[in-house]
Amino acid sequence: MFQSVRRYAAEAGIDDPVVCYQGAVVAEPTTGEFLRHVPKMKERFGGRLFISKSLPYFLEFAAADVSKGSGLAFLAEHLGFAQERTVGIGDGENDRELLDWAGYGIAVENAHPDLKLRADAIIPGPEDEGVAALIETYLDSRQ
Repeated sequence: MFQSVRRYAAEAGIDDPVVCYQGAVVAEPTTGEFLRHVPKMKERFGGRLFISKSLPYFLEFAAADVSKGSGLAFLAEHLGFAQERTVGIGDGENDRELLDWAGYGIAVENAHPDLKLRADAIIPGPEDEGVAALIETYLDSRQ
């Protein structure tokens, strides 16, 4: 366990093992093809863990109620925003819950096909600075 996590785990009273990295290699990096054990992981831990793929070869594990969507819900409540006044922008499979929870879900052009289906709008990808253009357009509209 990383030293920086020990203090948090102790203060939070966490006795369970703590995974201190974002993901694990779960696919062949050049093809993105899943290795055989991935479906078994979802089958075994699906009800107890939130499991999502972020990159073609990274599988993320978190507590069952932890996702980008639950993070946005927490932040919105903490800052006093209603759900319908939130915006979520994503590109990967690990952004599904974010777009589903957000009042307005946006996928970037190079997003996973499933994310594009969930999105209320699609903006240009990173190479065209789509997120920056979206924010600038919003700020310009407020003047």
